[in-house]
Amino acid sequence: MPDAKILVVDDERDQCAMLERILKLEGYQVASATSGQEAVAALEAKPFDVVLCDLRMPDLSGVQVFEQARARSPEIVFIILTAYGTVESAVEAMKGGIYDYIEKPINADKLVRVIQHALETQRLKRENVALRQQITATREYEKIVGSSKAIRHVLECVSTVAGTGATVLIQGESGTGKELVANLIHASSPRASKPLIKLNCAAIPEALL
Repeated sequence: MPDAKILVVDDERDQCAMLERILKLEGYQVASATSGQEAVAALEAKPFDVVLCDLRMPDLSGVQVFEQARARSPEIVFIILTAYGTVESAVEAMKGGIYDYIEKPINADKLVRVIQHALETQRLKRENVALRQQITATREYEKIVGSSKAIRHVLECVSTVAGTGATVLIQGESGTGKELVANLIHASSPRASKPLIKLNCAAIPEALL
């Protein structure tokens, strides 16, 4: 993924500039921030694939920036930059979901290897999720039996709305398969890996709906 977007965060401007140069030579799109708050603002402004972040900074720690980044993008790869004296803290931080740490002074070859491996891991995870979603959607499609014009029209509608964030109202008499269609829309959507919450509206007072 040479076109991957990387955010470099370090309160030492020279360090930021050096890392930017190394990564841009590798073909990555690189932005930098010299404080935790600036990093959070950058993460709010646009998505990144990888964040390289110093562990200790004056305003926010690397772990605090990680928490903000993960809240916005669960898939983001977060790598800590740490001095020798804080390696133990970096290792501890990895238990919370941080991908890896790189010890200062930064070795350019090691930095590139770690990022390449991280991006490959990220790519494989995305492919795995997509494959699982595809299998789940296929199973849901198989539950809808029929090839009539009406059924084909329903499946076309499902295909159209599944990729959007639109609210969908499914109408039909009891036993016509409304829940099957709802399951299929969910299984075919980008949110397929998230739970589908089902509520029995008939059991809820009309005033609360």
